[in-house]
Amino acid sequence: MINRLQRIRSAIALMTVLLITIMQSHYAYSNSELDEMSLDDLMKQRSSLHQISITSSASQESIHDAPAAMIIIDQQVIQRRGYDSIDDVLIDLPGFDTITTNGTMQVVSYQRGYRTPWSQRTLFLINGKVDNNLWNHSAQFSRQYPMTAIQRIEVLYGPAAAVYGANAFLGVINIITKDAKDLDDGEDEVITSIQYGSFDSKAIDFNARGKHGEFWYSIGLKVFESDEGDIDDYSDWGYFNESLLQSPTYWGAGIGAGIDPDTGLYNPAGDINLDGYIASNEKFNDSPLGVYHDQSENFGFIGEVGFNDFTLGLIMWETDE
Repeated sequence: MINRLQRIRSAIALMTVLLITIMQSHYAYSNSELDEMSLDDLMKQRSSLHQISITSSASQESIHDAPAAMIIIDQQVIQRRGYDSIDDVLIDLPGFDTITTNGTMQVVSYQRGYRTPWSQRTLFLINGKVDNNLWNHSAQFSRQYPMTAIQRIEVLYGPAAAVYGANAFLGVINIITKDAKDLDDGEDEVITSIQYGSFDSKAIDFNARGKHGEFWYSIGLKVFESDEGDIDDYSDWGYFNESLLQSPTYWGAGIGAGIDPDTGLYNPAGDINLDGYIASNEKFNDSPLGVYHDQSENFGFIGEVGFNDFTLGLIMWETDE
């Protein structure tokens, strides 16, 4: 029994010596690597601080060197957190107050407590190109942008008038799409996301990119449709009462169901010309007026093609909400 215990103790001691030797050699090797690094290389070991940004100064630099407070949401974060659209990202951003209106503006978001009706105080860029509305400078954050085509989203906090002018009043959101230049020659990549959810919501999110010699391309496409929530899904606040939508007291006969004062005939809700029935040209999005309807149809396209140093890009989207 004693000999057995001695053998076990000897084996443990031997394993301990071997483990210490291995750790010391690994430490010496790692330490020698660190000794050979420059100060700049040592600082770059903080990968979260060394993410490359082009938004703060309109030139490539690390977040560590950027003269601004910034957050970068890269493709890994988008996939890990399951973001399906830009409005999903905004809701999670610190320093942003975001309201889902589900109306003509899907979301209204503002920074630093400066409330605006159309998100017009934040400069919204796609690959450095302004995508705010030309008339009221609003940013249309909705479901029209292809998420599979996004490489990262750079969010800058605070005024950036020195770089972008007075329109960057509260900050900048810059969407950077995937670049095909980093692919190997002859390589093509296709990513497709198909989504289906409540209220008959469905979407196709597509990205294709490739590189062949000096020619390269990157194309992103998003199609989104939804019936959205019914009026019964909202709280009972009085004005969410379907009878009010058809009341001739508020709308008159034609939009609301009621009696035509000229003919004395009963007209259904949505009978604009008061002839007793609803024609196809009296409907909006295939639904008669006087009936609650909230269908959304969004489309977005972001594409670039290039040859050598020449690049041609197109940003096109439409929201019907």
